[in-house]
Amino acid sequence: NSVLYNNLVFMGVGGSPITPFNTFFEMSEEKIAEVLQECLHKFGGETKKHKMILLSHSPPKNTALDRAFSGIHAGSTSVRGFIEEHKPLLVVCGHIHEAKGKERVGDTLIINPGPARQGNCAVISIEGDEVNADFYSIKM
Repeated sequence: NSVLYNNLVFMGVGGSPITPFNTFFEMSEEKIAEVLQECLHKFGGETKKHKMILLSHSPPKNTALDRAFSGIHAGSTSVRGFIEEHKPLLVVCGHIHEAKGKERVGDTLIINPGPARQGNCAVISIEGDEVNADFYSIKM
């Protein structure tokens, strides 16, 4: 889904690409790309007027944020392609619990705060085109 809030377009896609781990709610890269395009088309040209934030369960492929414990890159090529083409201001992802951190693809900041059930979280601040993320661990 996607919503406009405070001149920011928030777009979201759940699930993850098909992996060797057979995790819950896996879907094809084609389906992930379709969902992202549906979110984008909901606002038509509005995403060019407003900054875009993508919330994606799956991280983009071939980053530090998609490297699973086994060493394989388990992120989404569709999410990565979307970032490269549409250049959102920020991407917040998860899925790979051991890949907490931040990285950039082009000018887009991507963060994985790590698993919340282990007390991990991130506080994100946005001022104009500047995005900062601070990571915290909270005792649960």
